Amino acid sequence: MTTFQKDKGIMSLAVVLVVGLFGLGTAITVATVALVGLNKNFDNKSGNQSFYTAEAAAEEGTYRYIDKYINGQVYNGETFDFPELLNNIQTAQISVINPIWPDVNAIVTAIATNNINQREIVYTLNIYPAGGAFDKALYSGDIINMQNANDSFKGVIGDIYASNEIMCDKNAPFDFGDDCDGTLSSPDLDNIDIKCIDPDCVSTNPPQIENVPTPILDPADLMIKPGVTTFDNLTDLDDYLTNSCDNPDDIIFFNNTSPIIIPVSCCLKVGALITEGDLDITNSGAGIEGLVYVKGVTTIEKGGNCEDDDGNKIKIRGSLVSVGGIIVNKGVGASFAIYDENLSSIWKEFVEPPTPGSSIPVIVKWGEK
Repeated sequence: MTTFQKDKGIMSLAVVLVVGLFGLGTAITVATVALVGLNKNFDNKSGNQSFYTAEAAAEEGTYRYIDKYINGQVYNGETFDFPELLNNIQTAQISVINPIWPDVNAIVTAIATNNINQREIVYTLNIYPAGGAFDKALYSGDIINMQNANDSFKGVIGDIYASNEIMCDKNAPFDFGDDCDGTLSSPDLDNIDIKCIDPDCVSTNPPQIENVPTPILDPADLMIKPGVTTFDNLTDLDDYLTNSCDNPDDIIFFNNTSPIIIPVSCCLKVGALITEGDLDITNSGAGIEGLVYVKGVTTIEKGGNCEDDDGNKIKIRGSLVSVGGIIVNKGVGASFAIYDENLSSIWKEFVEPPTPGSSIPVIVKWGEK
């Protein structure tokens, strides 16, 4: 009996010991989980402090850059030390990469650092937003009037912008190509006629409709470099255009407000055609391949003698920027304008590079690196 009582006492002690160890293990586990949670919360808080400080510094640096640029100065960034550990941050640094022409994007970077981590925010600014006009198949500083186009008209492949109304006939909408890839934009969405959008695109892949607060291009912003092929009178320019249609490397500047009429049955291949006056491409068979910049009004009509990649006849291949407006009369073929980035990018070769004070930079994107 005595032996059994001793065994019973030992068993009780073992149970107490096991329960104690289990409780201790549970307490340690709970404490560990809590400690890990606290560390994570601390890390998250620390990371958030770095992020928001970097974001604030990047925003401040961006607006300092814009302010100095429009006042004819250059901003190269700066470093801020925080001896009192503002937001637990030790340093915040703003650095700037100024673009070298033909690059137009300035990069403003802010890095905020504390004793645990650092975060980096990057803003990209376009110092020459006027160049955005040449990213369009059609850019009009006034209206785009397609109301007289008939049902043989197929439209535009690329993006379209007008400072004022974009008007179309219901039988001649923009088809935007097989992929319906393009945007219609204007400062006021009420400017955009819904008839300008092909019903097939509306039902499959609707093009984007955007409002742009201000015109992308001010004619005063475009300063032509010296040294381009310049004509001062219409007779000399007509002789040039009539004698040769194949001048893909030429940048032609007509320094006169007299209207230009593209010769009949000619796909005029140029690097760029720039004119101070109006442009008439109404002759049957006439067309242009290259970048076209018109300070007056562009009038387009009938067929075309240039070609798209499939051999279809078109009126314009490249980019058309017409400050005074674009008017289309009657049908002009399978697609009257096709944007070609390789042809339109030549604008940087004839435009004077911007300098501080000559334009207002705009923010085009931002994010964390």
